Amino acid sequence: MIGLFQMGALAWLLFLSVIAITIAVLYPALRRGLSRLEPMTRTIALRGLRVAPLVGGLGVAFLCFAPKLLGLVVPAVDHCAAHGDGHFHFCLQHPPATAGAPALWWILGVIACAAAVTTLLRWRRFRRSMRTLQQLSATARFSRAHDAWMIETPLPWAVSVGVRQVRTLLSTGLVQSVPAPLVAAVVAHERAHATRRDAWWKIVTALLSLGHFPRTQRALESDLQLACEQACDEHAAAAVGSRVRVAQALLAVARVRQQRRELGPAALAFDAQDLTARVKSLLRTPARRSWPQSVWTLLLVFVAALAAGFADPLHHMTETLIHHVIG
Repeated sequence: MIGLFQMGALAWLLFLSVIAITIAVLYPALRRGLSRLEPMTRTIALRGLRVAPLVGGLGVAFLCFAPKLLGLVVPAVDHCAAHGDGHFHFCLQHPPATAGAPALWWILGVIACAAAVTTLLRWRRFRRSMRTLQQLSATARFSRAHDAWMIETPLPWAVSVGVRQVRTLLSTGLVQSVPAPLVAAVVAHERAHATRRDAWWKIVTALLSLGHFPRTQRALESDLQLACEQACDEHAAAAVGSRVRVAQALLAVARVRQQRRELGPAALAFDAQDLTARVKSLLRTPARRSWPQSVWTLLLVFVAALAAGFADPLHHMTETLIHHVIG
């Protein structure tokens, strides 16, 4: 079974690499197309792209192993005998004792340790940020007038705090510096973060985004943050009944920050992400290129059918490739 585990790990790494390279090559072209989609659809697509190497690699590795699981039930589909004993078998019935090439497994072990350390460091960074915001939240008092939690500080900021139970925090500096109608737009925007569970998704996608090239990683992260903020801007515009008012709120908060030359917490802050792009998006006709639920369903059915059709050829190709890689 050790050999089978080794083959599975190598298959996963191979598929992860192929997916990461494909996204790195195609993303500059995909980026232009994604920018034309409405923010909610764009957010879903970008989250999928961020986790594609890690999760997609696991999925494809399992897919190429699936025919051998079927072979346990229907022996007639077992094709291991067709390529003889000289070929590694990626299956439960005929697992290799070992997949050889000790140096290769040391390399894979180092890669696995590096991935684990990277994930741990990201988690610790999130924990540190969340702990700071939770400490701020503990000192907040609820304001019925603004339907939000108030923090006594002259710094003008607004932020959503929490993963399961989310609070909208406003600073007294923001409330005193920005007109009340615009404060309502700020609160509506931050509430949208809570409704959409953006903090939870941000943590999950960051932890599962291993495998991308650094440049692609940075581009995907930046584009996803912008899409999330624009989606919340759209929610806020619907809540207050005016896209212009949300744009005015963004500019007002940015103006106060610039005058004071100080910034509050950056995580999910109201005006922290690409102010120019967000204001332009609010002042033009909203994008209507959203995908209805039926399109997502048809896409999933198509992918499932395609996967079922290619599972056996993929299985044989993976065995052959691993055989040539590790000899």
